[in-house]
Amino acid sequence: MQDTAQSPDRPDPGYTQDDWDAVCDNPVMTDAELAELRPASAVPEVFRLLPKRGRPSAEAAEGSGLIDHSTSSGSASTTRRARS
Repeated sequence: MQDTAQSPDRPDPGYTQDDWDAVCDNPVMTDAELAELRPASAVPEVFRLLPKRGRPSAEAAEGSGLIDHSTSSGSASTTRRARS
């Protein structure tokens, strides 16, 4: 369990560890329960609901205009923007 103590970096959450323990009804999982867990990708109806994360595919970037192929001469080139 995370420490809920107040620190300069973390403002007072408005509850104490005793408050948290009194309302927390999630028991610690056993090794057998942990072994039975499956990744979200194994449950398609749930996996579809999760937000997509990470970099877009090359096809998505190309279709959005993020990649400019007009200046490419077949070799890898880097376009840099001027800083303002």
